Amino acid sequence: MLVFGAHGRRRRRDRLAITEQWAGTESIGEIVASQQMTLFYNARTRGGATARIDDAGVLHPQHQIPADELEPWTHLALDGRFILFYNADSRTGATARVDDIGVLGDQQPLTADFGPWTHLVD
Repeated sequence: MLVFGAHGRRRRRDRLAITEQWAGTESIGEIVASQQMTLFYNARTRGGATARIDDAGVLHPQHQIPADELEPWTHLALDGRFILFYNADSRTGATARVDDIGVLGDQQPLTADFGPWTHLVD
């Protein structure tokens, strides 16, 4: 997987986490990816999509997640298999998995108060 760093240079990485920016500092969404699947999340619409990038670098859309289907998450992290969704304002979270055909599984809520985290590292 390629990650675009400062000034558009590319670096090789196993995983990718990018936050889109809008109007200066307002975050509008996130992208998390493993070597097999990418999840696009739009915080404004609370929807998203999954896609697969093949060995030739071609993006293949897999599954559309309708608007308002996801919670208002502020952070996403990926361990290569599961996605951790976190809302820093409400201190709530959930986990989910994207299956082999790109469908995001049911989110499993975290049962404990999660603390005021400002960053998640995958």
